[in-house]
Amino acid sequence: MRSSVCGIAVKGFHPPSQGGSRVPACLSVSRCLDVTERIGGCSPVAPMSKAHSSMQISFIIPIYNGSATLRRAVDSVFASGSDCLEVVIVDDGSVDETADICAQLEQAYPGKVVSVYQENQGAAASRNHGLQIAQGEWLWFLDCDDEVTPTGIAHFREYIAQRNELDVVIGGYEVRWPHENHRQGPGRLYDDKAQRVIDFLFKKKLRPTHGSIVVHRRLIDRLCYTEKMRQWEDIPVFVRLLLSDRVGLTEHCLSILHRSETSLRHNATHTAGTIETLVDEVFKIANLPDEVIPQRARYTASRYFSASRIILRAGRKKEARQCFWRGVQAYPLRLLSGRSLRFLLRAYLP
Repeated sequence: MRSSVCGIAVKGFHPPSQGGSRVPACLSVSRCLDVTERIGGCSPVAPMSKAHSSMQISFIIPIYNGSATLRRAVDSVFASGSDCLEVVIVDDGSVDETADICAQLEQAYPGKVVSVYQENQGAAASRNHGLQIAQGEWLWFLDCDDEVTPTGIAHFREYIAQRNELDVVIGGYEVRWPHENHRQGPGRLYDDKAQRVIDFLFKKKLRPTHGSIVVHRRLIDRLCYTEKMRQWEDIPVFVRLLLSDRVGLTEHCLSILHRSETSLRHNATHTAGTIETLVDEVFKIANLPDEVIPQRARYTASRYFSASRIILRAGRKKEARQCFWRGVQAYPLRLLSGRSLRFLLRAYLP
């Protein structure tokens, strides 16, 4: 039977034949934050109740056919202890062994791991679903193929203990490819909010990412993901968070992000079709600084150019060229950049 929690349609228990008993998705919620108008109509989420005070950090892991790496992700959370931690796993209709792994993890970490099942709706819906269930004061999203660093949680706790006024913490991370690794700092953070958004959207000088951004429950209304987006759904959320008054940066590496050619091909599948929705979601944010609003055409072009490079790396030259020229149509001046010329050489030469 299907039901609804704060406007999110979900399925109840995971079928026992697919991994045994699961926590029901349709948990009761006393009331919901009325934030629909503020964040573009996506489903609001539950406020913190008194029960939340004993659970300091909730890790929310969306998963679709990621059974091969899920155990590593969850084990990394509890590697340095399990005090005041929980993991919420949202199975987005997986057809692999995810259900069995979830059941095993619930047994390995009793009372610390909660898993729920929903029909396939995408990562955005999975994250929104996880927010309905999470009990923590702090909310930490982690992809199922990534992991927390051995010192990440301890450092985060020390960091917020000295800065208890913060609502958002952005840390560093390590990216691991099959043949190379590199560490990435969080970038720089200005007091000027327009500059923050410009640094994030255009200059890549501010680099939040899932796994290295932790958000206090006070800002839960800014964490609602646009469920029709299957790619880049995090960008509007990060913009809303960067507009917070109380954001802190730490150079410490909080997470390890694992990347592969398989994930690259997956990203290319949804990239071009998501751009117009992404731009709409970013530029309808209610408190977007006035200095950013005139940059819509430029941002549209930048996303098409970024998408064209992703698609080209996946070996789909014709689609990459089409995506590139849509970017030129949105903002013709970008055609004059050296990066655009290099792309054209790769996209048209044999």
